[in-house]
Amino acid sequence: EMKSTGEVIGFDSNLGSAYAKAAMGAGTTLPIKGNVFMSVNESDKMKIIPIARDFQEFGFNIYATSGTAEVLKENGVKTKDIYKVGEGRPNVVDAIKNKLENYS
Repeated sequence: EMKSTGEVIGFDSNLGSAYAKAAMGAGTTLPIKGNVFMSVNESDKMKIIPIARDFQEFGFNIYATSGTAEVLKENGVKTKDIYKVGEGRPNVVDAIKNKLENYS
C-alpha cells in the first residue's frame, strides 16, 4: 500500500540514518554543505551543542540567535550571530530571503 501512494520509510538504529534512508527513498537528496540556523529555548541549549558540532564537522556554517550563539561559542562551536525578528535588522527572515548573503 505504501509503495502505491509514494510513501517511504527508513529503518535504522540511528534516527539520522533512518531519515537519510527515507529521504533517499523519496528521491530527495540531502545537502552536504550549507548553513544551519539554530535558536532554542534555555532548557535545550546544552542539548544542541553536539548537534551543532556535528554540523560544523560536516562543513556547515552555524547561525544562531544571541542566547543560543553565546552557549555554542562558549562550547567551541564557531557560530555567526543573527537577530531574531523584532530585535533588529537584518534578522533571520531577511537572511533566509536573501539566502544568507552578506551575513557573515
